[in-house]
Amino acid sequence: KKMVDDVVSEVVASYPNTTLEVVTSGDVRGHWDCHRLTQALTNLIGNAVQHGADKSPIKVAARGTSNEVVISVQNEGPVIPKDQVGQIFRAGTKAAHDGARDGARDSHHLGLGLYIVDKIVAAHGGSIDVRSSKKQGTTFSVHLPRLV
Repeated sequence: KKMVDDVVSEVVASYPNTTLEVVTSGDVRGHWDCHRLTQALTNLIGNAVQHGADKSPIKVAARGTSNEVVISVQNEGPVIPKDQVGQIFRAGTKAAHDGARDGARDSHHLGLGLYIVDKIVAAHGGSIDVRSSKKQGTTFSVHLPRLV
């Protein structure tokens, strides 16, 4: 929980016009590399800030079950096209959707953020998935097993 709160505080400090809502439930503790997971979560939330709809809150949830912890980041905004969902975790790939929040899109961005997230999560024995629709927005969910 502390890691999630710290990352959210950092992002809010960098993007003061962004609203982040945090919800936690269950035991969200685990034996993971906190520095790497902080980097992964910062990348996910930063991605949500850049590609989310203006003035729409970004929802961060951490839920613990007996087997895993799931951390999800959800934002409203442009839908990631279905044909790109399977490719967005590759190095150098940027989703082709318009409408970056507050002009935050960086044309010099290398497209490494989601690639790095995927590699960090995989190194922890976890997985990441994404769902994107106009009605529900875009949600990235990181699944971390309690024991690696």
